[in-house]
Amino acid sequence: MIRALILSLGLVAASGCGAIQDELEAGRKFGSGNDLDDCLYESLTRLGACESTSCEALSPGFARGCASTARHSDALCSRVPDSITKAASWMKARCEWNKNPKACYKIYQQPVARCFDRAS
Repeated sequence: MIRALILSLGLVAASGCGAIQDELEAGRKFGSGNDLDDCLYESLTRLGACESTSCEALSPGFARGCASTARHSDALCSRVPDSITKAASWMKARCEWNKNPKACYKIYQQPVARCFDRAS
């Protein structure tokens, strides 16, 4: 019984890893033809369309993949405060309205981190 439970948990975990990779790859593909602002908008749109907790949990993966290949966005980065502490508060304020503020915040972190990378 315990062995079957461990095996089934392993299969669930393995399938979850595939889903994460799928989201990362979808994000990379989208990001390769868009900028960071587009990535943020698309990631938040996808989060808003989620109807399950697993979808919400995977949404930041799309944002991470997207931000990794997207072009810089002056439109987005000019709105991001210039200190990490202020940026964290800024992101939190933008996510308070979201049905899943934690996932929203994780989504914002991806393109905003790229804005800081470019500034340094």
